[in-house]
Amino acid sequence: MNDEYSNDIQFENGDLKVSPILVLKRIIEDNYPPGTFIKEIIQNADDAGAKSLHLGLYPGWPNANNPLLRSPLILALNDGDFRQKDRGAINLLYAGAKADDNEKIGKYGLGLKSVFNLSECAFILASAGYEATGTRPFFMPLSPWGNTIKPERAQWTKHYKESGELLFSMINRWQNTLKRWFCVIAPLRTRELVKGIDPICQSYPLPGEIFNDNLSSDIALMLPMLAHIEHVVIWSWVDNLPEKSKEIMIDASSEKRYQLDKLEPAKTHFIHGCVITKNKTGISNTLIYAGCELILSEELVAPLRKDESWPTINVLDSAGEPITKPVDARPHTASVFVRPSTNT
Repeated sequence: MNDEYSNDIQFENGDLKVSPILVLKRIIEDNYPPGTFIKEIIQNADDAGAKSLHLGLYPGWPNANNPLLRSPLILALNDGDFRQKDRGAINLLYAGAKADDNEKIGKYGLGLKSVFNLSECAFILASAGYEATGTRPFFMPLSPWGNTIKPERAQWTKHYKESGELLFSMINRWQNTLKRWFCVIAPLRTRELVKGIDPICQSYPLPGEIFNDNLSSDIALMLPMLAHIEHVVIWSWVDNLPEKSKEIMIDASSEKRYQLDKLEPAKTHFIHGCVITKNKTGISNTLIYAGCELILSEELVAPLRKDESWPTINVLDSAGEPITKPVDARPHTASVFVRPSTNT
């Protein structure tokens, strides 16, 4: 370039700037209507290989310095795996850690973001003993408001140490019996919390809307179609003490759906058994289920994979660079019929 012109030109970096909050708002609007969080968290736990899942509603701490902890808290704790690549993907928008695994239902890495339908900021905790945690427990405030200039939002992650200590103390008193655990905590969005500021979405869920009368029956219907989860407990806190409200479990003699790598192509696998739900007084009811699953012949989908309209997904490679690749889906199909037991 001629020097006589370069002295008159204004040079500025043209890198695109991305607003995480605007991207997140679009994700919530496009993918997660109200009421999807529990379903997504169950699916994520199953994808992580969890056998047990504990769901709880904690009333919060009215005098906590962190305003988030004054709200009711939804707790989702499971014994699934927590790998280093999972830890790295938690706070990525759109790029999750499951895209290369066709065993996973939630392949697109978005399910955890459904927490923001309930919350302005969430908390991720994990015990020691995982690949991702080593010998020390793990705590992460999951917030899209990192560059906020509003002092109200700054309070949500300011009291980092106190928030972590309160939450770990509560979990350690929780009688969940899991030796190793991963937990998502969602402080419910309230009008008081976001007074004077613009929230992620105009959803102000009440605890009873999430932990409603149908929750245990909805979970019972899901269990036969999950690959790993066999036991779900719903908890409430009474006088600051945890109490089991419902316990939902697959009977030990039941046959659930297989992991995909155990299925032989074009060979039907039969699914059958029962799901038992107990309330806090010990009264139970039973759901009988039966069905089958099948992996179809690859010949049926091979022409579709070659078509330019075959779906793709954006992922990060081993160097952290974004790449676009075809979705590695398998032609798996399953159908299950259920009915209440006539003996209950």
